[in-house]
Parts: sequence; C-alpha cells; structure tokens
Amino acid sequence: MAVPIANTVTLSPGAVLTALYTVPTARRANVRYLQVTNIAGAGKTFRLAISPDGAAIDDAHYLAYDMAVAANDNVAWSGMLLGAGDVVRAYGSDANVKFLISTYEDDA
Repeated sequence: MAVPIANTVTLSPGAVLTALYTVPTARRANVRYLQVTNIAGAGKTFRLAISPDGAAIDDAHYLAYDMAVAANDNVAWSGMLLGAGDVVRAYGSDANVKFLISTYEDDA
C-alpha cells in the first residue's frame, strides 16, 4: 500500500498547450485547488483541459477554452477527482497567465 502524497505544481506555459499534471499509474487524485492567475495589467485568456487516461487532446476535454481572466485576477476550481493516467493540460494567452494545481494522491 502506497503512502498518500500531496502535490503542488505551478506552470506558465505561454501560448502552448502543456501538461500541467498527470496522475501516476495505479493512483487517483483529488484536485484540492486549481487556480489560473493573470498577473498582467490587461485581460488575458486561457484554456484548461482534462484528458482521460492520457488520451490525445480532444474538444470534449476542455473545461475552459479561451476563457477570459481579468487583469490582476484569478479563476479557481476545486473538488475534481482524476483517475490514473488523466492529464490536466493548460494554455495561457501569454506567460503572464499562471497555473497552480494542488492535488492529493492515493491508491486507485
């Protein structure tokens, strides 16, 4: 039996869809907090997707697509459950869009 693990990951992917977090094999993850922050003085946009079991990105995976985040503001989610191999992907309109995910993993 593996020990539960808490993780926090931050990323500034810029205008490239990038893996923010992947649930390890034989684990599951509870997303305690996922935050998108715009540190710029002007509005920005972002994309956020969850691809099940490492699948290639598909339109159906997006939670947000070109969603606006106001200047010096943030958008947050919590309470999502992810299965082994699920991939959270992030894209910001530029490097001023920051992503933070905090998860708690345990055995699947």
